[in-house]
Amino acid sequence: MCSDRRKSTKLHDLLASKLLQAENLVAALVKNLESNHLFNVTQIHNSLDAITSNNHQISITMQQISTMLLNVEPKKADTCPTPELPTALPKHFEIRNWLLAWPQIDELVRTQVPATKRALFRDTKAANDITVSQLSAYDSAFDYLRGKFNTESQDCKAKEHGCFADISFPNSVFLENIHAAYRILLAQGVASQSQFIDVGCGSGLKVMQASLFFNRVVGLEYDLGYANIARELLEQVHIANWDVIHGDGITFDTYRDFNLVYFYRPMRDPAMLNKLENQIANTVEPETILFAPYEQFYFRHKELNCAPLGGSLYLAKSNQSQADSLRTKAEYTGTFFNKPRNTPPSIWDPIIKFSHKNGFGLDN
Repeated sequence: MCSDRRKSTKLHDLLASKLLQAENLVAALVKNLESNHLFNVTQIHNSLDAITSNNHQISITMQQISTMLLNVEPKKADTCPTPELPTALPKHFEIRNWLLAWPQIDELVRTQVPATKRALFRDTKAANDITVSQLSAYDSAFDYLRGKFNTESQDCKAKEHGCFADISFPNSVFLENIHAAYRILLAQGVASQSQFIDVGCGSGLKVMQASLFFNRVVGLEYDLGYANIARELLEQVHIANWDVIHGDGITFDTYRDFNLVYFYRPMRDPAMLNKLENQIANTVEPETILFAPYEQFYFRHKELNCAPLGGSLYLAKSNQSQADSLRTKAEYTGTFFNKPRNTPPSIWDPIIKFSHKNGFGLDN
């Protein structure tokens, strides 16, 4: 019995040592990942192999402890001065779950190493492309639901002010640009504090969609009826950290608070639209992303000191060289955008956190 206790103590000490080694290996791996965007591929792969080997030793040690506990004779008399034989394995299920999750974590890192460029936008726009055809059907269904959801007529005051009614914009194109913008925010290192505003938000559906990517989302709407519908929608879908502001985009003076400003030609009159564009372009912070999917803004973007990033995205108060450099950096981010899940703490959390910060994550 004394030998069993000594062996058990030795195995538990070995397990504790291997768990500490796993934490140290993870810390070293993340430090290596953070040190260089292009990554030392060989060194990182060696770290992954070392963690895999250490995990195997942890698994064997846990099995040996479990086997010993099953073979212990209960209440056997002895006079050993050593501590009592443990009756359960500490963190047994947590450690097992960590080990089971490791293949996914290993693949998560290998997906990032070596660094690979991933396009921000789809390459094809061909009418017969299967993805484009499917998205067209999706847009038609979404637009039908938008019309059913917002049955409010534009109020006279908004019409006299020169505002458009709640007009449609293809949701698939919106999401493609928003996803690209999110990756640009990752490249800028501000995605975790991202704030989005839709100028002329109508019924608020685009604000709802943007909430998947941004930490805070705001709709700005001149038409009080539309603003109330947007508030009702966002309340019903339980989106966190949102707001709908009843106000005028031309005089709105806090665009500087936002990382991305979206506006789909909210004003009918070209002169009024110019005023709105001027207000946005002049009051945002440098390198704010502007999402303006209409021709007039494209023809004015140089005059407004904005540089194209691709799609319908522009970099405010920046030149083309700055925009091109940022786009290239964004193309090295991953395409994962889901917000981090509320899961139990894991020994792999530092890897998951680093990966998510760079656009890579676990799907389930």
